[in-house]
Order: sequence, then structure tokens, then C-alpha cells
Amino acid sequence: YTQPKGSPVRLYQPPGFNPQAKVIRLTEGEKKGCKGCMEGLNVAALGGIWNFAVKDGNGNPVLIDDLAAIDWRNKTAELVPDGDWKAKEGVRHAVYRLGRMLRDRGASVRIVALPGNAKLDDYLVAHGSATFHRLPRLKLNDQAFTDAHIKEGMRAGSTPELECPDVFTGAFVRERYGPSQIIAVGSERLLQLLTAAGHVVLPLAEYRQAQVVV
Repeated sequence: YTQPKGSPVRLYQPPGFNPQAKVIRLTEGEKKGCKGCMEGLNVAALGGIWNFAVKDGNGNPVLIDDLAAIDWRNKTAELVPDGDWKAKEGVRHAVYRLGRMLRDRGASVRIVALPGNAKLDDYLVAHGSATFHRLPRLKLNDQAFTDAHIKEGMRAGSTPELECPDVFTGAFVRERYGPSQIIAVGSERLLQLLTAAGHVVLPLAEYRQAQVVV
């Protein structure tokens, strides 16, 4: 595969990839996409984990042309990041944003949970496609994506109600956070959830009273 210098971001569609199929899988890395198609998994590949979108005239992310050209209605989109995505905040956020953008176009989105630090091509060489089909599939409202969902709300200038049914809107003071970092929230239920997830969380009123610097 080749791509001329300065050309737009493209989706790599290996031989055998069918954009009309009911199930489309997306991964990061052209060789992984090739191996996926060799195994009959209908996998297209991004050149980088964030290479699914560009900014429009207002600075908002929109799908690249190759992804936008696919009719995602009534399709299943399976995103197959490397197995260590849960430990990498940026990768987790990218996977979540892509999933949201595809869901907004009508796709049913699932994230394939490769074990450990496995990569798709190596996993298929070692285990084959039959085992791949038995791997866990996560939805976008899985707790693993709580921080990514919050960030997306903050990027849009709001903190919308999370998709988890037991969580309500919170007012966030920090723009970035992770385990052991302080977050100030205005929702008791959201405070409970983030505390359980291992974050250091303060009620918003207590944060203001103490004037904690974060």
C-alpha cells in the first residue's frame, strides 16, 4: 500500500474488504487490516488511531470521506483496537469518539476486547478467526468509557447525562483527569461512580470552599 505525501487521510480497504457487508470491522494499522481480511473478517484499517476524522470549518470533527461514504445504517461496526486500549487514555478516547460518530450514522457499535496487549494480526496468527468470534464485545456505555464520554461532553461545551442508567450530569472543574487526580463534581451519583472507579473526587461545594488548586 502507498499514499502520496500531502494526500488526505484515507481508510485502507484491503483486498476482500466489502463496505456493503452487514458487519464491518475497523482496526489501526494496514497490516492488521490485511490479516483480518485474509481471515474473512471484513476489516478496514486506519493509519493511526485518530485518523478517522478531520475538522470541518467550525473546528468540529467529521468522518473522513472514506468512512462517510459508507452507509452505516443497520450495520454492525466492530472496533478492534490493540488489547491495551483500556490502559491508554488517548486510545480509549479515540475509540469512543469513533464509535459515537458511527453510531450517529446508524451503526450498532461494539468494541472487541483483545486479551492483554494483543494486536489483531498477531492474535489471528496465534488463535485463528474462530476464537476471535468468541472474544468479548463491549458497548459504548461500558464503564471503561466513562472518562471518554465525559470528555466528549466537555469538548461540546456541556456535560450531558452519561449513558449509564445510574449516572446523572455533573459539573466538572478539571479538563483532564485520571486515577488519583482530583475531580470536582456537582452530582452525588456521579461522585459515587467516579469514586468507585478509583478517582479522587470532591463535591463541587467542598471544592470551592477549600479552593483546591488542581
